[in-house]
Amino acid sequence: NEAESIFQEICTTEIEQVAYRNNQRYVARLVRSDMSTCSQVDKIDQNQINSESYPDQNLQLNSQLSINDAGNLDSLEWKVSTRHQPQDNEIEIEVKATGLNFRDVMIALDLYPDDSKFLGLECAGIITKLGKDVTNFQLGDQVIAISDHSFSQYLTVNSLLAIPKPTSLNYIEAATIPVTFLTAYYTLVDIAQLQPGEKILIHAAAGGVGIAAIQIAQQLGAEVYATASPAKWQLLKSLGVTNIMNSRSLDFATEIISATNGQGVDVVLNSLSGEFIPQSIAVIKDQGRFIEIGKQGIWTKQKVAQVKPKLNYSIVDLWQITQENPRLIQKMLTKLRSQFIDQQLKPLPHTIFTREQTIDAFRHMQQGKHQGKIIITQLTPQLPIPRKGTYLITGGMGAIGLHIAEWLITQGITNLILIGRSGVKPELKDKLQKIQDNAQVNLIKADIANTDQLAQALLQIESTLPPLRGVIHCAGSLCDRTITQQDWSSFSQVLDPKVQGAWNLHQLTQKYDLDHFILFSSASSLLGSPGQANYCAANAFLDTLAHGRRNLGLPAISLNWGAWKNTGLASNSQTSPSLKQKGIDSIKVGDAIAILEQLLRHNPTQIGIIPINWNVWKQNNTVTNYYNNVIASDKNIATKVTLQQQLLTANKTQHPDILIQHITKEVANILGIKDTNQIDLDLGFSELGLDSLGSVELRNKLQSSCNIKLSMSVIFDYSSIEKLAGYLLTLMFEDDLYEEKTSVEQNNNLTQIEDLSEAEAEALLLAELKSIDL
Repeated sequence: NEAESIFQEICTTEIEQVAYRNNQRYVARLVRSDMSTCSQVDKIDQNQINSESYPDQNLQLNSQLSINDAGNLDSLEWKVSTRHQPQDNEIEIEVKATGLNFRDVMIALDLYPDDSKFLGLECAGIITKLGKDVTNFQLGDQVIAISDHSFSQYLTVNSLLAIPKPTSLNYIEAATIPVTFLTAYYTLVDIAQLQPGEKILIHAAAGGVGIAAIQIAQQLGAEVYATASPAKWQLLKSLGVTNIMNSRSLDFATEIISATNGQGVDVVLNSLSGEFIPQSIAVIKDQGRFIEIGKQGIWTKQKVAQVKPKLNYSIVDLWQITQENPRLIQKMLTKLRSQFIDQQLKPLPHTIFTREQTIDAFRHMQQGKHQGKIIITQLTPQLPIPRKGTYLITGGMGAIGLHIAEWLITQGITNLILIGRSGVKPELKDKLQKIQDNAQVNLIKADIANTDQLAQALLQIESTLPPLRGVIHCAGSLCDRTITQQDWSSFSQVLDPKVQGAWNLHQLTQKYDLDHFILFSSASSLLGSPGQANYCAANAFLDTLAHGRRNLGLPAISLNWGAWKNTGLASNSQTSPSLKQKGIDSIKVGDAIAILEQLLRHNPTQIGIIPINWNVWKQNNTVTNYYNNVIASDKNIATKVTLQQQLLTANKTQHPDILIQHITKEVANILGIKDTNQIDLDLGFSELGLDSLGSVELRNKLQSSCNIKLSMSVIFDYSSIEKLAGYLLTLMFEDDLYEEKTSVEQNNNLTQIEDLSEAEAEALLLAELKSIDL
């Protein structure tokens, strides 16, 4: 029977927490969630992406894509920023979709040749603000625009750089147009003045500009010769191109000379570098037009003149034109728009990534996997927050409650109820005022532990506001005492807002069609907390309530938060100074909000969010079986910070394996391989699939994690994981054994230069970054 089982358990096992229910034995275990690494979200319904309304134009919050560590794509992050009031001739756009360009990848990898470090050049969205001199647009107009910093939630732009979006195109299709078709139109129509019957060579023709140029060249009656990697030839054939050559070989030159009976082509639209440039000049007629849209390793006009003096050579920088001649941009965009309306031109084939998949999108372009355009969308259906509903936040007038209210506004919520037993503290009044400026905010002073007071508050919502769609329970209180000092009064003070308040919310809101019932629990219910037995118990109730609601088919999620930095109850708790000594850090408010967004997409029943160093934790706490899984999995998490510590504390014989494992993980990450066992250590980097841009990022990452300066050609010089690990160890430890071994390997590499493939030579020189698909 159960009594006998429990007796045996007490006498024979070291496990502290065991439950028996219906003769089933249960034990408590913490396990690490892999949710933080998951970036997949529900696919977007393209039939709905034009139906978004625009939010309150007084909202001041924005978010913008930034680079925390130049050269490392993993450091790309959307950060909170401030919206800018449009100048007299400007409009503000709520961005729905942004086109990713090769220029953005180069900037993120710290390779762009000038000082322009902003991300994004084009977008499609909806107008949310107008400058006083703007007469050609109205609020709510759907537009296409070309502008810097277009990887933003809100964007201010010169109204001349935008046009109304054709109604036949959705936001994603529209975002494929600005940079690609403007570049193609300007280069072929205005610069080259391409004529019917003329021959044009378009390099990297399966990229965005390439496909746009094909459409415009065909419309002008020109004969198209195109280069692309063989995997993309079928796409070009579907566009009606018959003269297709390999963009990864210089053989295109002889093929064109042969196909044109030695005459060559009239125009070259070039985006390739290195040896492709002289070979492209060689196939153009003496008085032809060579148009350069590349950025790496391009030739000067003087150098071109030395090879072919009569050649008309133009270097085109579309971004410079937008700054110097916005009226020309407006004129060209207007012409292009009419052709899309008449279906003379078609939007580009595209691959869609969500905002949460931004890093994946950059890697996809980095690896040259795309055809046509890559679009990153910020369409709001990604986050299941209904814009037309009302949200109730308990503890809403506290610091955390106000942060949540501020975040809900960024999601389009305009009706909020902030409920609490006391008013807003003086130091929080400015934040409350800002929130009230951006949404309909109702403050209700009530005790949610009092059933009648909460019921009255809900009746008030029913009579004056849109339907209640979400509850976020942030209310809480502390009364810290040792267990011997605790009494019912100290327990009641803490249990009432958490336990009774949550139960009242559960009971009284079941008649509403809620999308969210979010409980702000605490890490204390998972880890315990000295002096807070009452607080631990209260939060454990929230966790159990979430599971109970799920069993009833009701929405619920319990979030076991660690302390928010300088915010909420933890900022006043006497126990917080000791947390760091135990290995527990606090969570920045911005990080907490980002985590909340991610968790709402995955919708777990209960999850802990705790920045914790388990090695420090083990030194200060008794480690039971309860922690075994997270501590074991923590050993497998290598970070830049710990790599050097690992090497310094390990035996010298272990150094190669540690560094090989570290490099292997970085390579797998760049290549998008989840299982490092799939990485064959016997293969070279190019054989593994690491191209020139991937090599640049690997070099940047190793510079940072190893804290050493590396040459731009290091990935080529030491062309496998084992060779590279050996070389890095010579730099980090100056060991003769490693140095002798890697010196021999380097000499062997140098003797094989003549056998290099084009891709390997490109990785060495870096200037040969081919297929620059704008």
